[in-house]
Amino acid sequence: MTFSNQLRRLRRVSTRLLRGSSGNPAYSSPLDEVQLAIVIPLADQPAREVTKLQIEILRKYGRNPGLEAFPHITLKMGFGATDIRPFEKYVETLASEIPPFKISVKNFETFDDGILFLDVEPNPALETLRQRILEDLSVNHGVRAEPIEGPLFRFHVTLAYGFRPHEFEALQKFYASREAKFVFEASHMDLFCHTGQQWVSYAHAELRGVPKPMYPIGP
Repeated sequence: MTFSNQLRRLRRVSTRLLRGSSGNPAYSSPLDEVQLAIVIPLADQPAREVTKLQIEILRKYGRNPGLEAFPHITLKMGFGATDIRPFEKYVETLASEIPPFKISVKNFETFDDGILFLDVEPNPALETLRQRILEDLSVNHGVRAEPIEGPLFRFHVTLAYGFRPHEFEALQKFYASREAKFVFEASHMDLFCHTGQQWVSYAHAELRGVPKPMYPIGP
């Protein structure tokens, strides 16, 4: 199964777990389990630029699930939890240990099953953080990594998905000639929670770690 097919499957599962048997949102039913995810939210101006692109896609091609979350880069994909509090505390504690770092985003790209995204350039700090989260959640909370979260994992900023093939083909052609590039400082880490309708930020923790000196301090 390709990366994009696994990504699509996880998104379907995340939504289905929070819906009633009829397929409609179960507004009146309590939830024994919620879906959580850990992400890096885009900084203010880059987030606005991504939102403008998403609204452009909305107006030209129609509504799609890409609009259901604040612009972000995923560190840990959706997982089920019966109690949110341990994960809220974990995100807040981890963020206090991680210093802010730069992230570069450029180019419109697509996964082969109809996902349009902005590519995140290779980033050792981002990958080191992702690997730590996967290990911490596995060892301390019994949260297993999905197969998609292995060595083929690709950081990205989702713009749109869920279109019919001919619609996505038109979308893909339109953005093939477009350019996009920005650099921002990752300053926060969010714990996302899925409501059955959208992903919302349950915790917004500031990265407060002290960067390691590049050169020895002292005489």
